[in-house]
Amino acid sequence: MKLSMDSASVSYAGAAPIEPVVEYETQGPTVKIGTAPLFDVIVAAGRLGCSESLVRRLVQERRIPYVKLGGTKVRFIETDLNQWIANKRVNAMR
Repeated sequence: MKLSMDSASVSYAGAAPIEPVVEYETQGPTVKIGTAPLFDVIVAAGRLGCSESLVRRLVQERRIPYVKLGGTKVRFIETDLNQWIANKRVNAMR
């Protein structure tokens, strides 16, 4: 089997191209604060490239900014997530 990859699709020799999936399903309707959308745990995990359980642990340890909607429902503001990621960046020594 020969695998060829480009920026748009992945295909095997003799097979139809497979388009990459980059969308994430949310648990509920999209909510916005001002113009910034709120993400649920599933979408936040997808954006961070980690598991849902890691995101929940970061929330429990208060190591990531979040909005509590009541009960156990938490959401994440897109700009807060982007800023949190930027603050976690480690620069190269050389």
